[in-house]
Amino acid sequence: MIRVMGGITPYRAQSADMLMNIVPALPVIAGTCIFMIVALGFIHHWNGINLLIPMFLQSALLMTIAYAIACITCVFIMRPHIKDIASRSLPYAKMHCGNGILCASTVALAMISFAIGMGAIAQYDLTIANLEAWKPLSRVVSADVSASTTDAFTEENASRIHASFKELDDDEAMALSMPVGVFFTPSQGEQPTIEQVHAATSPYDDVIICNPAFLSMFNVHGSELRSIDSRDIPSSLSEGIHAYNDLWLTSGASPMEQHLFRWNSSRAFPSLSYGAQTGTITHTTNPLIIVVNDISTSLNLEGFLIPAMSTANLVFANADVLHQAFGRHGVNSLITSTSTIADSVYARTLWLRQTIATCAIAMTVAIIAALLVAAFAARTWSLERQRALFVRHVSGYTFTALTCKRTIVCGLLLIAVTALASFVLPNWSIVDPTRSETLFFLLFAAVGAAFNTLITIHAARSSFREAIHRH
Repeated sequence: MIRVMGGITPYRAQSADMLMNIVPALPVIAGTCIFMIVALGFIHHWNGINLLIPMFLQSALLMTIAYAIACITCVFIMRPHIKDIASRSLPYAKMHCGNGILCASTVALAMISFAIGMGAIAQYDLTIANLEAWKPLSRVVSADVSASTTDAFTEENASRIHASFKELDDDEAMALSMPVGVFFTPSQGEQPTIEQVHAATSPYDDVIICNPAFLSMFNVHGSELRSIDSRDIPSSLSEGIHAYNDLWLTSGASPMEQHLFRWNSSRAFPSLSYGAQTGTITHTTNPLIIVVNDISTSLNLEGFLIPAMSTANLVFANADVLHQAFGRHGVNSLITSTSTIADSVYARTLWLRQTIATCAIAMTVAIIAALLVAAFAARTWSLERQRALFVRHVSGYTFTALTCKRTIVCGLLLIAVTALASFVLPNWSIVDPTRSETLFFLLFAAVGAAFNTLITIHAARSSFREAIHRH
């Protein structure tokens, strides 16, 4: 306003303000990018650092453009008006609105980063456990075949694939593990939840179809399985299993109800997850297990084996054995891709590690920004009410009493935001809501409210001192 009153046009004043805000931010943006390059390079042992530098240069350019747009927007909103100059006042209403938007944005960014980061951490722990399980099975592969399409699934190809599977099954080079409890739940077009699967397969946690090769692969001994009769399970579950015999089994194969086993071990039963990432292993403490001895002759090719292969629930000892078996029967060209499961799980651990690091950096920056914005908002509030604060404090009111209304309102708003976030944001994380996320939201609200109280009291005290010294 002083520059405008001195004869400088508002547009020149706005341009000077933009440059004054943008130029000091450039070293900060560059330093942030360098720090992230060094941090990620250290995490990945400097592998692929030549790929990180162009990525972060692009990120730096985008950050600069975004910051410039933000500065232009703020300067445009805060541009001086004749009425402000005439009344010798600052546009406090606009400043409060801007502070509120910035506070909400930074708090939301911090919570989103934490929700995603916590999900990544939980998924990372699970993936590390999966990686340890697959280390002794480093050559096991999953595969995709084009026979899953109508054009490629001819009668001739089907018989050749069946012969290839028969050869692999005889050599115990083909392992099957398929949780099928999801098929016993009422279908609503969405993936059933764990609770729905448990309810449909009660008193068991899940129903798992596997073969002896899979049991041998994961060191499951015969003494850990106890054969049971179909009359020993609930009639609804027995009828559900029986209903899939025509779809999943070949004609002449013995019904699945004749191959039921109960898990009889203190450890959890390992199985490949259905519909999850390749190589994900779930551990079930009370499964109903269906052991099919000759899966190549007992299970339907189109109705079970090919779908199980496409979801990586049917795996093979190694890629060479798979290609040789399919090659001997002239259908090797139908194999579109093979993937070493251990490598897939390891690649997922690297991605999750990078996600955790990125979320940690984003959350730290967002929290710092939120605290700075809160401090600026408290300072703005105290300056706007400087005269009232001076008069009331001289009259005997303490700074705590003078600021209690603002701190209570801000605290209630923060609690409301965190309560809403505790219900909404965990749905954006990689895993289900955890107790850690809820505790973080409560801690975030408590620390935020305490910081806002202290910084508001400090701002009121500073404003009072400035009024005394006529600053």
